[in-house]
Amino acid sequence: MLNFAGIKRQQDMRYILLVLAFIFFIIWVVSWLAFHVAGGLIHLLLVIAVILFIVHLVRGRSTV
Repeated sequence: MLNFAGIKRQQDMRYILLVLAFIFFIIWVVSWLAFHVAGGLIHLLLVIAVILFIVHLVRGRSTV
């Protein structure tokens, strides 16, 4: 005897797993791009902060 309900359930499960895999893949790609760009931005901000700190040390305190 064929169990059509079991086959339907297996097809639904495969569809759900495929959708979840696709969603997780999209989230992974978006987060990889976001953090890849953010990592570069953080390094750029650190370089600017060091340059400003050095400029502040070289200039010293201004007298009024």
